[in-house]
Order: sequence, then C-alpha cells, then structure tokens
Amino acid sequence: MMRLRDMALLTMLTIGLATSPLAAQNAGGVGKENSGEVKSPLQAAADLIKAYRFDEAAATIGHVQAEDEGSDGADNGAAALLRRARLGAEMLRGTERVTFVDSLVVPLAALTDYVRTEVGEGRLMPAERWGEVRGEGTTVYINGLNDKAILAIPDSAGTPRLAAANRIGRSWEAPEHLPLPAPGDTQQDYAFLMADGATLYYAAKGEGSLGGYDIYVTRYDTERKAFLKPENMGMPFSSPANDLLFIIDEASGIGCFATDRGQAPDSVCIYYFLPNPGREVFEGSEAEQRNAARITSIAATQTDSATVAEALRRLADLRQRQTRETGDAVRIVINDQTVYTDPGQFSNEQARRIATRWLALREETERQQRELERLRLRYTAAADAEKRALRHDILRLERSAEEAAESLRTMEKNFRKAELGTR
Repeated sequence: MMRLRDMALLTMLTIGLATSPLAAQNAGGVGKENSGEVKSPLQAAADLIKAYRFDEAAATIGHVQAEDEGSDGADNGAAALLRRARLGAEMLRGTERVTFVDSLVVPLAALTDYVRTEVGEGRLMPAERWGEVRGEGTTVYINGLNDKAILAIPDSAGTPRLAAANRIGRSWEAPEHLPLPAPGDTQQDYAFLMADGATLYYAAKGEGSLGGYDIYVTRYDTERKAFLKPENMGMPFSSPANDLLFIIDEASGIGCFATDRGQAPDSVCIYYFLPNPGREVFEGSEAEQRNAARITSIAATQTDSATVAEALRRLADLRQRQTRETGDAVRIVINDQTVYTDPGQFSNEQARRIATRWLALREETERQQRELERLRLRYTAAADAEKRALRHDILRLERSAEEAAESLRTMEKNFRKAELGTR
C-alpha cells in the first residue's frame, strides 16, 4: 500500500480540494509583457505551447517556416517546436477524464520520502542513497523480494536509460539496460514497477515527449520475453513541463504522480487521483479541455462527491498511519547513516548554530510558499486590473523563494561539513 513519509513537514502541504497548485502556471512569468522584451515568433510559439494553445503555436511556426523558405540560414529549431505543437494538439484532444482528490507540494529532493510503498510491493529511494550500484538517474526502484532494482545508468553514448540489476545472494550484479523499444527517448528515469511485475511506469524525454519529462507506461510480454512499445500517458499526466514519478496503488485504489509544472524551482506537486478502469476521453469545449489537461481546478474534476469523500478518507488513513509511525520529528539529514531530529543533537557548535538558522529560514520559506500559492491562485481567476496589482507581489515572492532556496542549500552543505569534520 502506498505510504507518505515525514508528515511533520506538512507545513509544505498545499491542499488542492478547491483549486490545483498547477493553476500557478497561469502566473508563471507574469509581468514579462510589460518588461519591454520583444519576443521572436518562435519564442512566442514556445509560450503558446506552455499555455496549451497548440494550434496557435503551430500556425505561428508555420508562418516562420514560410518566411524562411529559400534562406540559407541554419536550422532555427522551428521543426522541433512544430513537432511539439502538433503533438500537444493531438494530446489535448485525447485528454483523459480523471478525478483528482488531493495535492501536495514537496521539495523535489524529498519526493521519495513522501511517496512510499509497502515492502511487499517494492520501495523507492533516491539513487544517491543506494550505494549498491552507481547510476545517473534520480530514483531507484527495488522490488518486494529485494532481488531486482531498476534505475538509470548511462548507455554507450552517456545518456541515462533504465536498467535492471539482479541480486544474487548478498551481492548485486552489474545492471543491464532494459530492452525498451523507445529509440526516440534521450533520457529515462523515475521507474516504478507494479506488483504484477510486468507493468512499468517511468518518465522520459526525447522525440516523443511534449516538453521535459513525460510519463510513459509499458508492459513486459512474458511469451515474447520483451517489453511492448511504451505509450505516452497523455494529458493530464504529461505536459510541456517535467512530469515525473507515476504510481497506481492497487490496495488503496489511489494513484499519484509528480510534476513541476507551475511550481517554484526544486519543488514538485504530487497529485492524487482515482485510476480509471478504462480510458475515458474528456468531452467539452477546447477551453474546458485545456483546463482539464492543465488540472487548473481539482474541484471541477470531482463529479461524484461520495466517491471523492471515500477516497479522501482512505488517503487520510494513510497519512494518519504514517504520522503515528514517524512521529512529528524534523529530519535533518547529515549523511546516509545519520539523521538528526533536533539541532541540539549536533556535536559541533558551529554546525548547531547553522542548523538552527536553517530551520528558522525553512519555516519562513514554507510560509512564503503558501502565500505565493495563494496569490497565484487568485491571479488565475482575477480580472485584468487585479492581475496587474498582483504581479508585483508574485514576482517579489518568486525572487525571494529562489534566494531562500539557494541559502538553504548552502546552509545544509555548511552544517554537514562542520559536523562531519568533528568526527
């Protein structure tokens, strides 16, 4: 059963019962139209793709290509952008109708701490914390029997691609790349294998992806002893941003996936949804399809209140169980073997002072993130006059969040270095 860890950090929680954190996409980059910046047609097309206006983007790119016919200039990237625009238009028309029940904004580096599975179904962890095999990816999946791991390692060209390592006795064999028939992928990561041992979800970016990482699914055919051609999960799961870890927990009947669309740097939003028994395409106007694809409103997806209430109850049970198991302690990671729950545990005085300031800054940063999210949501539904008034505060908080994130990373390095230097 899927579990969520470190619920003590729920000050980072953004409940999405009424409106999704991804509505912040509409606020991303606000103010640029008044900055005096003159955008090229291709830059304008790229912005249209980010806004899910794919047909308009394709038309803009078509005009650029027509103007460039017969010129001896180098490739300006229009072809690749046009491919993305056409792919986005196709994906938008096929947007799946999905019921979302909740959302949670967390640090990207702590993603696997918030999305946990029972040992019997396998487990996820940061690749850097798994010392058995050196990989180039972000996460590693280890099955319930603890005899198979899936992670990303470089191929002959140095590109991270998914590979499996088998455990024989007490040692792990060298991983071998999975025979995934996906030549267009330039990078693969964030693998999760279902309990059936055959259904594999992962993230990849390349010729078949809309933006950064997209979510893919494939299955292992035991008769052919090969994976089927991976399929892009499409919208609303894939987007012009980075869409990462994807899990369906059969025991609880709840799925989740992580995405950085509309989020601050180094943060992701985990969305919890009800998996469909079969794919149902969202029917509606283009504007309604666009809102469904972007997940601009969680409430708009909740057409059956009783089903949603039951799903929220199951999700709350998971969180309460994890809270009882982990307690309310703050986790201050020193290294793979050492985790403190209070600055008083530091043996080095300098490290203790830095950690105390780090905790205070983190608390303030979380408060600012909540305020930023509130303003972004207001901006989404605001009239033009109110949007102009909100721009200043949004941009100020975005700059402050970036500066705070950099300060937190520096302080973490410093208190770890000072503490480990005393040993």
